[in-house]
Amino acid sequence: MALQASAEFFADSPRNFAHDASQSERTLIPKEIPMRRILYATVLFPACAFADQIDATSRISEVTIYAQGARVTREISFDAPAGTHDLILDDLPNTVEDGTGLRILPGTGLIVGAFSVSNDGIPSAEPRRSNAQRDADARVMSLEAEERKVLGIIDAIATRIDAADAQSGFLRTLGAGDTDLAKVTPEGLQALAGMIGSEVTRAAEGRAAALSEKRSAEAELARVQTGLERARSAAESLDTNDQGENSALRISVTTASQGPAQLRVAYFVDAATWAPVYDIDLARKAGKMTVSRGVVVNQLTGEDWSEVALTLSTARPGEQSAPSSLYPDLRRIEPETPPQAEGSYDAMAPSVGGMPEPVMEPAVVESRTSVPSINFVGDTVVYTYNLPVSLSSGVENLRLNLGDVELSPKLQAVAVPSRDRTAYLNATATNTSAEILLPGTAMLSRDGALIAEAQIDTVAPGADFELSFGPIDGLRLSRTEPVRAEGERGILTSSSQIEESATLKVENLTDEAWEVRVLDQVPYSEQEDLQITYSATPEPDETRVDNQRGILAWNLTMQPGETKEIKLDHLISWPEGMILQ
Repeated sequence: MALQASAEFFADSPRNFAHDASQSERTLIPKEIPMRRILYATVLFPACAFADQIDATSRISEVTIYAQGARVTREISFDAPAGTHDLILDDLPNTVEDGTGLRILPGTGLIVGAFSVSNDGIPSAEPRRSNAQRDADARVMSLEAEERKVLGIIDAIATRIDAADAQSGFLRTLGAGDTDLAKVTPEGLQALAGMIGSEVTRAAEGRAAALSEKRSAEAELARVQTGLERARSAAESLDTNDQGENSALRISVTTASQGPAQLRVAYFVDAATWAPVYDIDLARKAGKMTVSRGVVVNQLTGEDWSEVALTLSTARPGEQSAPSSLYPDLRRIEPETPPQAEGSYDAMAPSVGGMPEPVMEPAVVESRTSVPSINFVGDTVVYTYNLPVSLSSGVENLRLNLGDVELSPKLQAVAVPSRDRTAYLNATATNTSAEILLPGTAMLSRDGALIAEAQIDTVAPGADFELSFGPIDGLRLSRTEPVRAEGERGILTSSSQIEESATLKVENLTDEAWEVRVLDQVPYSEQEDLQITYSATPEPDETRVDNQRGILAWNLTMQPGETKEIKLDHLISWPEGMILQ
């Protein structure tokens, strides 16, 4: 069009042009148009005059999910002649607000120029629904059709039940009407009774079978209606999030030759998360602990991810990436405020009968199924799935498998007689795998029986960690303060002294031997005037368990049916006139 307009303009009559006779060639210059405008048109806008517009669609091909947020990569394929074109993509989610976090990844034979994102969409004859919206609509229509089908089945079954009830009622009334039974022969009466009984039984059996089918159909209807409610909610969420428009991306691309071309668009979305989960089963007899690793993924981005290449990254791009700042701490002193005399007036004091307003300190904010292949990007762990994964928007807690890790734990019964009545089974294991165990929720089982839910922290390769697998009912515990001579009990007190004597008892009522770690405590002091001494029989194996003063430990080997006792005494004394806290 621009070439045609220029040809028509320059083909105008000679009166519109000047002839410079001093030049060896003629130069045609429009008298009414300055030369600088021609230069602007030919130098600054050469591509705009010839670029055509190509409407393209895309599909999500890759997704990398972080602890919070995800990087989504879309693949765009189109056909174009050689030259410069404006590529229009209008199926991006409207959460892609600008080009700050958007990246264009061109294919071979392509040169990408400027691009822009508009949240007003590209004007079109009719609104265009995204792939996720069309999929959600199809899901709703499919479930509505299934609901109608099941309702029809229930109506048909109800008709059969009504027919069986009517048949039974009719058979039971035979002979109760105008029939003169006195005129019926015994053989006829017997045949009539047999027929009525047989038909009533058959009608009752048919009714019972229909009722069973109805219950099954009603359960199926409840399942379908639950799914339909969720599908409608998901579709409404997509419509709400989309607000009637997708974001539109306009890209200037230059193709080297005619034919198919491809590029990719990557952008970041917030509404996606993943978290590790574990099923940990302890086979006690075999001395093995199986850690079944998985992840729970969910996304509320408003678009479905279908058959995408999924990567889970332990990177945290949304969290603090730089060290905290320190600021100069200016301290100052001021004269002490003299005490206020009684009866003097203080304009800042509360009125009579009132209470002073409490001083509120500022809040303190702390800063702190296909098994994937495991790789490192720098020192960041990433899990890449080898098979495509589909995840619809709004579908929460999709679980994916990360594979199993087999460990050989050290097992020990841990007993705290002052707090518990039974010992508990503890397993201490070393992460002998080459893979990090990330913090997450673990469901603990012992020999296949579910025991408890626990939280595990990050366990690096080669690091130790400890888990508890529930009570051992056959290991009974007690802690008593025995009666002393002359009726005195196990705690003796005076104004400046406390003496306590206790007996710890462990009973093995099981048919196997156990290694039992018994824990108890005695008080400790950091003041010279507060004297604390203790004695124990037998002597404890540790006196500062986990570097905690006053925490004692005994390591016992308990044979089947064996009972062992530990005697523990301590004495606290302090000067007269002081109070023990």
